[in-house]
Amino acid sequence: HIEAPIIKLWKRFQLYFLSNNSLLSTSCQNATNKFQKGLKRNEYWAFKMLDATAKLPSGILSGNVNQFGDYDGCLSVVEAQYCLAELNLDSVWSEHYVQYKNLAHSYYPFKGTFEDPQHRVPDFTTIKWGICIPSECTAKELEVSLKTEFGIKAKVR
Repeated sequence: HIEAPIIKLWKRFQLYFLSNNSLLSTSCQNATNKFQKGLKRNEYWAFKMLDATAKLPSGILSGNVNQFGDYDGCLSVVEAQYCLAELNLDSVWSEHYVQYKNLAHSYYPFKGTFEDPQHRVPDFTTIKWGICIPSECTAKELEVSLKTEFGIKAKVR
């Protein structure tokens, strides 16, 4: 069974977007542990949170990279909140995957950074991703976790 590093990373991302590390507040760590245990116990609310989080889509090599997840589904879980993350995956792409990166971003008709205002020219450099996280966690904690666990620079709202 052969699995490309990018696929391994993606599978880990689905379940560990909030890594349980010392950079998270105690309440966020506890809520993340509760979420992970809920998944292991097949608890409905935990699967609903996972289901509400965006997944790897079809057509990613045709530029279909923005996935917003299920906003209403996330908010229907009492102890959950919806976050929209702008992900910059430049650090994840190795030289072996540059061709796929260019396809996923439709050969970069426009490039931008997190600091660029997006009201005049749309941003095609980052990926927008909907993530359902425990309400005890903050957007900043999700940003830190994505950086430390996966090396992904993110701006979360």
